[in-house]
Amino acid sequence: MFYIHTLVCDGGWDQAALTYAEAQMRIDDRSMNDEVTLGLRRLNELAKILKHDRQQNGSVMRGYIYTSMTRL
Repeated sequence: MFYIHTLVCDGGWDQAALTYAEAQMRIDDRSMNDEVTLGLRRLNELAKILKHDRQQNGSVMRGYIYTSMTRL
């Protein structure tokens, strides 16, 4: 059995509209410590953990596409 979890938040998360380049600059610039930047860093760490878990659970990397069946 497979499960999909969805989190919906109304308000509080619409603090900034950033391009990928701007977001990456904020993640890399350790002198920036505002709420948006700290949130981006937390999300980036979560993405790394999820990527690692996918790879450990048998995902196959084909270019930039990951194929995996993961039981939650």
